[in-house]
Amino acid sequence: MARWAERYAALLHRRGIRAGDRVALHLPNSPELVVALFGNHLLGVVTVPVTSAATMQELGYVAERAEISGLVGSDPYRGRVGMQLLKEEFWDTLQEQQGAFPESDDPEAPALLCFTSGTTARPKGVLLTHRNIRSNLQDLIQVWQWTREDRLLLTLPLFHVHGLVVALHGWAMTGCQAILTRKFDPAQILDLLTHRGCTLFMGVPTMYHRMVSAFDRRVHSFGDLRLAISGSAPMSVELHRKCREMTGQTILERYGMTETIMITSNPFHGRLPGSVGLPLPSVRLRLIDDQLREIREDKQTGEVCVRGPNVFGGYWKDPEATSKAFLGDWLRTGDAGYRDENGYYHLVGRLSVDLIKSGGYRIGSREVEDVLERHPGVREVAVVGLPDPDLGEKVAAFVVTDGTAGEEDLAAHCRSALALFKCPRVFLIVDSLPRNAMGKVTKSVLKTTPRNVVD
Repeated sequence: MARWAERYAALLHRRGIRAGDRVALHLPNSPELVVALFGNHLLGVVTVPVTSAATMQELGYVAERAEISGLVGSDPYRGRVGMQLLKEEFWDTLQEQQGAFPESDDPEAPALLCFTSGTTARPKGVLLTHRNIRSNLQDLIQVWQWTREDRLLLTLPLFHVHGLVVALHGWAMTGCQAILTRKFDPAQILDLLTHRGCTLFMGVPTMYHRMVSAFDRRVHSFGDLRLAISGSAPMSVELHRKCREMTGQTILERYGMTETIMITSNPFHGRLPGSVGLPLPSVRLRLIDDQLREIREDKQTGEVCVRGPNVFGGYWKDPEATSKAFLGDWLRTGDAGYRDENGYYHLVGRLSVDLIKSGGYRIGSREVEDVLERHPGVREVAVVGLPDPDLGEKVAAFVVTDGTAGEEDLAAHCRSALALFKCPRVFLIVDSLPRNAMGKVTKSVLKTTPRNVVD
């Protein structure tokens, strides 16, 4: 991999890409993505990961916002940036490359520019440095007892921090073996865990739910698995129980976000189901109340704030959003939680109802609403997350129409502009949206919609 990454870095340098430039990777899980990522690191290029499921509209927004100089992997975007390398020509092009390039080794240099869905209409760019990544992984490797002897089964999508930073960079730092799958298929994953000696697995609750459904004790066994990790969304008590029956161990939950990578983790010994665990060794946490005062008492709910070398420096070219995100040098996560008498943290939800966690993805409701509002038959729309046993939350759209827009029409409209995981799974045509005395839509009312209305 290192030799191919050096050829890739030489190619970029030859084509005019320099340290600090942004290069987008619009690729599925693949060896091409791995080589391009670490080749970018060698040259000092900032990687902009984009899900391969992104539409051209979504890719265009990221490309313009990040001011990219190059793009790897997307044919329809050809000609719109100076340097482009298609997935189909990747290996043949690199085979011909030789030559030197100036290797970057600055730990404070930016490594990744990740666009994350939040509570605003458009995703914000999170700039992570090599120091952010390295310090966080040093903590995780220690807490998870991750060594060169492990064999990691990596099926997480490689466009957000769970898969890209924690799993893939952790593989590189430990030097362990890894099996990379192109997508998540529960039958394939169960087979790999049974027959390929995998010792380490990372997933999200939706993955575990589907694995439990496909599990057959007469066929599958996980004798080599020493650690299974879950994150990106809470895992229910019932799913914890079923996973313990399936794997023979308690799933280790952790807590993180794009702006911080990982914040807490259950310890290797002493995992507590329903808790996100303890702060990582180099991370400091505090809870604050509505008046921004620190909460020192146990079991008192407040907003989680974090400080440490893992915390990003600010949003890309957005000083206003950066200012709102920080309280002094403490990052406000927007998550509500409490600390128990043993120091373990427990999350109870978002302070805002505008961020939906579905299948391990973070989806900003405003982004979906903006798309639906562009439909000529839509008068008003509100998007919320509703409980779902498989996904954790499913995206639901409450829509006021002029009578010409139906559910199938709205669904097709969303698919044309949004990645599939962002598209509503439920459309409810309503006469009006609930509002408070100030005229603001009360999404909390929509989230209490009876299950029989949407199931």
